[in-house]
Amino acid sequence: PQNPDVTVQPVGAVGLASKQPISNGSASPKGNISGINYQSVYMKIFSSRNFPNKVVSLPNSCFTYDERDIEGKKCFCAKFSSPGESGALYASCEMDGGVFEGGRWWFVDQKAAKSAAFHSFLQSMINRGILLDFRRDSKGRLLY
Repeated sequence: PQNPDVTVQPVGAVGLASKQPISNGSASPKGNISGINYQSVYMKIFSSRNFPNKVVSLPNSCFTYDERDIEGKKCFCAKFSSPGESGALYASCEMDGGVFEGGRWWFVDQKAAKSAAFHSFLQSMINRGILLDFRRDSKGRLLY
């Protein structure tokens, strides 16, 4: 039996999430950021080109994880604390393979949850005009 409080939202879907059981598949993030080097991208964003006198590294401790059992599977929600923004916090967001429960997006592995949190950060950079899109900074230079 399906849990009525668990929803899955496929990539590109608009409107309400459809109720489906959580899958074992890996997440395929919007913006195609899976497999990128977060450190390299982050340092390019927070280089002197975009933020004068600010080159910031990205330690692994910037990512933290919450764990929850959903439909008998261990799931993770990641939080990303951005050191270049005095610890601004970004949580895992909607991605393929994610499950929305309790007001948060959960994934069956930490890698997918981490990708979703970094995606939230990149989306914020786009919204603020620091990036043109997921691959280019405001001057059109490639990040990865």
